[in-house]
Amino acid sequence: MKNLLKKNRNFRNFWIASSISTIGDFVDDIAFAQLVYIVTKSTLITSYVFAIKIIFSFLSVFTSAFVDRYSKKKILLISSLFQGIVLLVLLALYYCSLVNAVSLIILVTVQSLFSSFVTPARNAIISVLVTKEEIMTARVSINIIQQIIQIFSYAVSGMLIALLGIPSAIFLDAITFFLSVLFLSGVEADSSQGFRSGREVLADMKSGFGFVLKNRIIFTVIIVTFLGNAAMTPVDALMPAYFSQNHFADSSFAVFMVCSSLGSICSGLLLPKISGTAKSNILMMAGFVLGAAGLAGLYCDNMALPFLAGILIGISVGLVSVLNATIIQMEAPKDMQARAFSFFSFMTYISGPVGVVASGAIGETVSLKNVFLFLTIPLIAAAGISAGIPSRSGV
Repeated sequence: MKNLLKKNRNFRNFWIASSISTIGDFVDDIAFAQLVYIVTKSTLITSYVFAIKIIFSFLSVFTSAFVDRYSKKKILLISSLFQGIVLLVLLALYYCSLVNAVSLIILVTVQSLFSSFVTPARNAIISVLVTKEEIMTARVSINIIQQIIQIFSYAVSGMLIALLGIPSAIFLDAITFFLSVLFLSGVEADSSQGFRSGREVLADMKSGFGFVLKNRIIFTVIIVTFLGNAAMTPVDALMPAYFSQNHFADSSFAVFMVCSSLGSICSGLLLPKISGTAKSNILMMAGFVLGAAGLAGLYCDNMALPFLAGILIGISVGLVSVLNATIIQMEAPKDMQARAFSFFSFMTYISGPVGVVASGAIGETVSLKNVFLFLTIPLIAAAGISAGIPSRSGV
């Protein structure tokens, strides 16, 4: 990882820009939702902040057709710049006492619209910046820094909001977008084809959907990721209730999340070393099995096991998230990657609410220990399907 960042200036600038932007994303998760609720006093409108991300993840299936045709660098530059401007507009409205429910909904929607271009562009540009042999290393380096940032960003943003208020956190978020633009400017531009007519846009969207359905490897990766994410997302949502039901200390959830992040970091450090000796489908299968073992550990009454389970779950998520992105990146042609990742991201977003709602409903009648034990079933199914993915050594 160090060698890649040291020798590849283009990827290094992108990596720094992406890392800075990630800091803003985590701060935004807390500050934006709190501001919406303070202004509107509506749980429905507050939930819109999260629901709109799912809606626009579906729209990215369409915006990704543009991403595949145009310069990914320019798309990232323009989108990041305008996202920062939108936040400054929000701050101006806030200090002028002009913020209301309508303005917040509009600004959140505009932010999400730009994000629908950013997500596929970030994924697709990696193949432009690194060689095929370096894709996994690049993915691991991004995953590790995101986990490290996650550990600190929530705590720092919480302290920042407590000491200086929500506007300071939103201002920090805006600054991260502008700093991201600064580093993205140092990335050499990739080619841009453009569209000659609206028919080409529709044709590209149709061809992208057809490619994903026909490519056995990518389609299978999407299926197993859907199963895995549906089983894992309820962990984040329901662990506070789990610790409360089992009479753990109030700090237990925070410790669990740190254990999970550390597990993901460890898997990222280990993966490049073992990827050359094991096929990607075997590694993917191992990731899902470790996740199932982690969920099963939550069933036991031993006070230390939930935190060990957190480490296993983190390793599982780290392995699977890097492997599925690497496989898609290596299987999809460069001019098809944004569309392939948009379909993948959409299915990932959809699986989360499906798993949370289903688990929450079951949890109304049975203990969460039993719910988590039940969730090992889709993970074991995903492990079995992963074993059948056509693979090559060293992916």
